[in-house]
Amino acid sequence: MEMKPGWDKNPLLDESALPNGALEQLRDNLDGGKFISIRCPVNVRPKRNALVQTWFDVYIEFPEDLEHVEEAYIRGDLLIGSERKLAEHPYLQKARALTVIEHDELSAFLADAEEPNHLKWNGSRPRLVEDYSNPRATLTAVRNAVPRLLALISKNMLNRDVKALVKYFTRPTGDGRTSRRSAGGGTSGGQTVEPPTVVIPPVVRKPFLIATETDKVRILPNGTARLKAGDLPVLCNLELAYEGLDQDPFKAYDPFDFDLTNEDSHDITLSGGVTVNERMPNHVQFEVTNPEFSLEISGFDPNIRLKARLDYTERSDGATVSEE
Repeated sequence: MEMKPGWDKNPLLDESALPNGALEQLRDNLDGGKFISIRCPVNVRPKRNALVQTWFDVYIEFPEDLEHVEEAYIRGDLLIGSERKLAEHPYLQKARALTVIEHDELSAFLADAEEPNHLKWNGSRPRLVEDYSNPRATLTAVRNAVPRLLALISKNMLNRDVKALVKYFTRPTGDGRTSRRSAGGGTSGGQTVEPPTVVIPPVVRKPFLIATETDKVRILPNGTARLKAGDLPVLCNLELAYEGLDQDPFKAYDPFDFDLTNEDSHDITLSGGVTVNERMPNHVQFEVTNPEFSLEISGFDPNIRLKARLDYTERSDGATVSEE
């Protein structure tokens, strides 16, 4: 089966993306225990050449004994081992899925998107941005084709996951009887049931405020929750990364994004009781010695959203607290 051109423009697919009658046929095949194969046309837009019409193939099946989602992305003869998109959609039916990229132009495009370890794609890779127009759209189409198709095809299908709610039901006791807990305690199934004790921890306000702006980030004391003089000094570690598409931005950090050790590109402005101990590519370690302080780092790309998280260790011998 082949998708109609332009299917990738809509994040929520509908039946119009497939030929007439195709949706029912795909559902019948999956219900019958067969796998389905769908060809997905996409466009690659080189900046120096004309638009290229290319394609990739998707395979999906619903094995009865499947315990968890299984998925793979293969470009040519290379497995992109850390790409996981179907697993990010737990509401979809468990499936085994394969995305295969064989067309030369699309394969070359995705090769430029690969991280150096060839385990994951990154829409911000320098060569990708330099050579192609709107590369994220094409990359998103390849990555998300399986969950988009699965959401469309599996809608209204009768297959049920009999294990989906097992953790919400009681289990048999040793004598074959089932013990149930009533809302207010009491006896059920021949056993005395005590209501659980619920302890709600108090809300603890974070002492630091992270303010990300278009091209800079600032760390400030957080109003009345700020640390007192007796709580200082405090050692802090600020981690920064550009927000990615459907991925952990901090794990996807690339040295080509920015390098905080470059003092010419990234100026650090301090005021009050704060000193910088160490600058790393996407970390800054600093120490707060006075409740009144501010730390500002500038020089980031204003067109990409900046993500920041702060770890700090209190003066007392306690656990490290992380805030984001």
